Amino acid sequence: MQKGQLRKIKERSKTISSFGGYQFLLTSTQFVVSFLTLRFTSELIWGEVVSILIVVNLFILLTSWGQNTYLLRAFSHAPSQISALWQEAFLSRIILLFPTLIGLAIYYWNTVFLSWILIWMTGAFIHRSFDVVLLYHKKFTAPIIAEIFILSFISASIILYKTELDSLLIIKLYALSAVFRAITYPLIFGKDVFKPKVWQFNKAFFFAAFPFFIPAFIGFLQSRIDLYCIAWFLEKEILGAYQIFIKILTLIFLITRVLVAPYIKNMYRLPLRSLQKMDSLVLKTGALLAMPFTIAIYILIPIVYQIQLSIYMYIIGYLMVLPFFGYVIKTSILIKYYKENQVVFIFISAACINLFCNYFLIPLYGAMGALIATTIVQWIILILCYIFVQKLTLTKNQAHT
Repeated sequence: MQKGQLRKIKERSKTISSFGGYQFLLTSTQFVVSFLTLRFTSELIWGEVVSILIVVNLFILLTSWGQNTYLLRAFSHAPSQISALWQEAFLSRIILLFPTLIGLAIYYWNTVFLSWILIWMTGAFIHRSFDVVLLYHKKFTAPIIAEIFILSFISASIILYKTELDSLLIIKLYALSAVFRAITYPLIFGKDVFKPKVWQFNKAFFFAAFPFFIPAFIGFLQSRIDLYCIAWFLEKEILGAYQIFIKILTLIFLITRVLVAPYIKNMYRLPLRSLQKMDSLVLKTGALLAMPFTIAIYILIPIVYQIQLSIYMYIIGYLMVLPFFGYVIKTSILIKYYKENQVVFIFISAACINLFCNYFLIPLYGAMGALIATTIVQWIILILCYIFVQKLTLTKNQAHT
């Protein structure tokens, strides 16, 4: 093997491992919080926290307005304009933050959570704006240090105040963590996006980023409709237990994100044939890993969380995660070739079907019904993505003949 190839492999391995460590810390924080909450309190308390989490996360995505995917492609096409593009997106999106804060204030009016949720939302808006810069420049060391501090702070606080632990204290910790990130991330990435200073509002940003926002927003909704429906139909104890199960189950998706996300900007430059090879590799890798991973969580969840679930939940869960590996690259292929409208159609259709299935299945089968609905929708997404990519491939092949 040549020195250049060896160096490239080492650099990619370093990038993947660093990004993997960063993603692991982000994910670990919620697992540690849920574990300690259940250890010191009950599923009811964690269910109350989850009912707020799913609302705040929805608004965080709304105010992002598809900036990550939009800016990653824009950065790839115009690297010299990174600072101007980022500032434009940030300043433009601020007008989404204020009505969001007003909406949250109305929704949580006369609750003890109100002020802390508003602080949490504002902090998250700021630090999540730097996600795209982190991915593009692949600078993970400083964020990893920041996340280690946050994880240590939250864990120590919960253990220290375990006798007084309730949902309000946990929300306070989430809010303070968001504030800490909102201070540190600009310090880490400021030199990448603050110079030169060309701050300007541009309403055209909303139209340009909209095709990227809709798939992300609808995809987020359809992947969490089960949680929203359980929160509506069932008790908070069931919501808390189901959220932990589904969150652990979808940890396997993190493997794909770790391998793919740092190189999304490169994917937009690859030919279709290379992307299809990558698609096949991801599908095979996911299918290989999903089974032992599902068996592992079947063994560990009752031990770690003292949550007892039917074996059928794990079987259906395995069938639920498989399609993701079949469509994760396919959606990037469609976006690369400016087929965002097809991605929008896929995820809007999936969201509608998901809502319909949850509405009928949850009252009949409880949490099992929610999981069945999600599984049905995952396979529908895979089938639709396959159809559209096949049509795209056929069109490209005909253009070259």
